[in-house]
Amino acid sequence: MLHNELTLAGGHHPLWLALRCALPFGPEAQTLVYRDRGLRGYVQGRCRPTSPEADLLYFAVQPLRRGVSQPTDPDVWYRLLSEFITRMGSRGIERFYAPLASVSPSIEVFRQLGFHAYANRQIWRALTPDVAEGSSMIALRPQQRRDPHAIQRLYEAVTPQAVQRVELRTARYWQLPVVSTHVGIRQRSWVLGRDGHDDVLRAALHLWLGPRSAVMSLLIDPAERNLASAILRFGLTHVAAAHQGMVYVLLPEFHGELGGALSELGFECLGDQRLLVKTTTVALRKPLLRPVLDASLDAAVARPSVSVVAQPAEILPQATSAPECEQL
Repeated sequence: MLHNELTLAGGHHPLWLALRCALPFGPEAQTLVYRDRGLRGYVQGRCRPTSPEADLLYFAVQPLRRGVSQPTDPDVWYRLLSEFITRMGSRGIERFYAPLASVSPSIEVFRQLGFHAYANRQIWRALTPDVAEGSSMIALRPQQRRDPHAIQRLYEAVTPQAVQRVELRTARYWQLPVVSTHVGIRQRSWVLGRDGHDDVLRAALHLWLGPRSAVMSLLIDPAERNLASAILRFGLTHVAAAHQGMVYVLLPEFHGELGGALSELGFECLGDQRLLVKTTTVALRKPLLRPVLDASLDAAVARPSVSVVAQPAEILPQATSAPECEQL
């Protein structure tokens, strides 16, 4: 399982997704199966609803016989992922994202397919803690329809340029879906304004509530890092009211200093993730000014005729035999 917000919240079921892909009205996802003399491999991915992008979610191998462990064959993964990229690319997908553990042995296979790492993040986990009475907490207001543009400005202010060029997020990305795009997953978001100005934000907290666990992510202005603990406690109070189970926090590397605040709240770091991306398109530069009638202008331009002048026979180079190749 490739752990992102959806899979951590428990919203991905491989068997259910495979059945949906077999139906004609499930084009937003893809499931591929590789079979070779008893060995079977599986890979699954899902398209993003608002952009020409896809996430790799799951890949697995089935042993030859039940109860016998079968080692992962890199060639199987290479063929499956290559075919997945080809088929999804024919549907207009331009970018593929894959979150892998930093110690995953499959990183080399992804590298050979053209994926490259653009960022790192940590995954923190804890049981739903009870926020003690009297603990420091700050009140955030629920996200409204006018807030995505302000969240986008906050994201651009705290995220490195290299990450922004890969993720290509816009204000549309931060809009809460009117209807849940994934069964059993609810999304909620809160923001913290600056001095009564709603168009300038100090922090934004997003929450995914799933059937198995909850996932939180936080964007905070570097000048407001002292409020990180209070903002996280605010989020945990809403998690405790709606969910009892595991809570995950995705902490990007540019917010790594918030690890101390998570440790104080009882979270433990599970490990690092390496975020990989593959781009299937190349940006094409187009001129700002183009002639109105390209065909007419091409026909009106006089094109001189060019003929090949034969060289005299006496100065033509003589054909030489190709050197023999030796086997190394």
